[in-house]
Parts: sequence; C-alpha cells; structure tokens
Amino acid sequence: MAEPPKVVGLNVGGHIYTTTLYTVTQYSDSKLGKLISSENQVPRDQKGNYFIDRDGVLFKHVLNFLRTKKLILPDDFQNFEQLEIEATYYGIKPFEEEVQNAKKNRKPISSGPEILRLFYSSKTQLVLAGGLAVIQRLVPNVRMLGGNILSGSAYNFSTNNGIVEGGQAKVPIKLEQLDAFLQHVLKEGFEVKMSNFFLDGHASQAWVFVRGFSFTARLRRMDKVQEFPSIIDINVGGHVYTTSLASLTRFPDSMLGVMFSGRRPVAKDSRGNFFIDRDGPMFRYVLNFLRSSKLNLPDNFQEFDQLAEEADFYQIPRLIEAVKNTKSSSPVGRIQVIRITLDRDRHGLETLLTVFAEKHILQEIFKGYDCICSPLVFSFDKEQADSSTTAILQEITNYGFEVMTSLSHPEDKSINEWFFLRKCKL
Repeated sequence: MAEPPKVVGLNVGGHIYTTTLYTVTQYSDSKLGKLISSENQVPRDQKGNYFIDRDGVLFKHVLNFLRTKKLILPDDFQNFEQLEIEATYYGIKPFEEEVQNAKKNRKPISSGPEILRLFYSSKTQLVLAGGLAVIQRLVPNVRMLGGNILSGSAYNFSTNNGIVEGGQAKVPIKLEQLDAFLQHVLKEGFEVKMSNFFLDGHASQAWVFVRGFSFTARLRRMDKVQEFPSIIDINVGGHVYTTSLASLTRFPDSMLGVMFSGRRPVAKDSRGNFFIDRDGPMFRYVLNFLRSSKLNLPDNFQEFDQLAEEADFYQIPRLIEAVKNTKSSSPVGRIQVIRITLDRDRHGLETLLTVFAEKHILQEIFKGYDCICSPLVFSFDKEQADSSTTAILQEITNYGFEVMTSLSHPEDKSINEWFFLRKCKL
C-alpha cells in the first residue's frame, strides 16, 4: 500500500492554508522550498502551522500555481505590483515569469461599461462617438488618415461615476475597409449591442458597442485498499466540508469517484479529515454541483478560469460543460442596452420619444403597446412631453436598468439621448 503524502499547515500573514509537503518544496532552489525543507528555520504558530510573515491573501495565487503550474487570476485582478513583490520574495522563477507576463497583458481598470457609437455612410464615411480615451486608442493615427477628432465640454457625458471626457472622430475609410475596422473594435473587447441600416441613398449603417459592462486516463485502477464512512469530512486546501460518500462518488469515473472508491489511499490531515490539495473556496461550487447537478454562482462571480481549472482537475464532464456554458452567458459578459432619443420640432409643439432595444426587452417593459417592431416611437404634445418622458424613464428603471450615459445637445444643453444598461441574471 502506497504511503499518502505528508500534509502541512501554513500560516501566511494570519491566513491558514493546508497543502502537501511536496507542493511547497517541489522548487527546491526557491526561497519557499528552502524554508520549508529546513524546518528548524521556520517559526510555527500556536497550532503548529509553519508561519510566513507575508501577504496571506495573495499567497492563494502562489499556492494555486504550485498546484497547477498555471497562474489564474480573477477577471478584475489589478494588484500586480504587490503580487510581483510576493513572487520575488518566494523566488519561484516560473511563477515570477508568469506574474510579469500577466502584468504586461493586464486589462485596463474600468469603472463600468463603456459605450461606443459608430455611424457609417458613403457620404459622411465613418464617425465614432464615445469616450475620448477609447476613440484615441481605436484610431491613434486618425489625422494621418485625413480625419480628425473633436472634443470639449459639448462632447462630455455623465455616468454613474461622474463626468466622462467625450469625443467624436471622423475617419475617411472606404466601404471595403469597414469590416476590418469593425473586427478591430471587437478585438478591443467591445460587443455589438445594436445595429441599424438606413435606406437613405447613402448605404448608411449605425452600431452601438458596449465593453464591460478526463481523470480516468490518469489514474491506475487499484484493488480496494480503504473503507469510507457514509458521512465524510473533507479538507480541501484548508477549508473543511462535510458531505456524503454518495455525493462524492456520484460520478464514478471522476477523480473524486475514483479517490473515494477505496481503490487508492487518501491523505488525512492532523484532525483525521480526508485531504485534497486544491483551491478550498472553489470546491464549494464543485460540491454543490455534485449535490444538485446545477452550477449556481454569485451574480458578480469573476473566477471562471480558476473554476474551469478545478473542474478539469476533478474530471467531471458535466461540470466542465456547465462552467463553459455559464461563462459564455454570465452577467459579466451579457449586458442589455436601451437607447432613448428625444426629438422636438422647431416650435416645440410635438416631441418624439424613440426607444431602441431588442424586441423581447420592449415586450417586457411596454406590455400595453405594439412591440412587434423595434424601435418603439411615442408622440407627445407640448403639455405632455416632460411628464410622459419622466414616466417612461422611471418605468425603465423599475425593470432593473440604470442610466449609464446621458448626452446633451451642444447648443441648448438639454438632454436628448440616454443609454440604459442592465446586467442579465444567471
């Protein structure tokens, strides 16, 4: 019977981690490997855990790298400077390189969804409107192409996070170059949320873009060498869960199914809990899937890549597929948009309020109106305009939409365009 690996406890800045001795000493030339290998040089806390006086939160990423040989960070991770300091301290060269590469490719900090409007016609060519920084990034050489960028207070717009410096660019490109430019926008992380085609004799088109907002082959079959109780306490990376043997073995060919089949010895910690050297918090979602066959995640869940890595480790095909499908339809990547425009005639006698949105959104909000076609147009006389507009805007917010951008007329400063956004529920 093979000996199970030795389990060790680490206290890193007050955060307790449980792992195997092999995991933390596999890079023998690293500072971490040398520290743990020479036990006498590392102090211990009152519970006998090795104590390391470093950032306990960031050590999670160090330990997960040692377990998987991959650096997997949350989508909104930005603390690269401190992680780089920690990587240098532990002296794990492959980890240092991964952190440096991730830092170079870091995603820009976003205070919320960004909206970019594009309009193209054979007469005016391509016009971009949105945040000035976004426009300058998309068309850095616009003047060399014979175009221009306009900016100033008239182009600024308000969001939930304050005033954003806006701009408008005109780019003289040909129709055959348009597809390539649209692909360029998509590669910058934007998604098409609306598109329109106008039969005005100039092949006019408009877009709204938003930016946001198997284990069986690995294991050798063995004769039964261990018996398990019907109720099991399992320590996953320092987090203890209590579950049933039936849940853990629900998928017999998965890693957990093989591990708790009795065909291989399973390590235990100092308290007698069965031990798995993986990400503890992530195991909660794995275990709940085993219990219910459903993957339920928080609305703001960001760590899909880490969860996918855990699902692959446990080799549960249905969970692997559920993580993939949920990520593609998660609220992080799915944002619904409503655009409203307000047009008044020269004498102020009639106001047209136009609502642009997907048909199913219009049907959800405006149940009493004919929503067969988009957009939906309302006409108000002078006395009704203000109160009716306010009522419609309020009704939209009642369905979970938030005003993300409002645009003013450059001359009279009155707001005549709004963008509402809503994150979809899982």
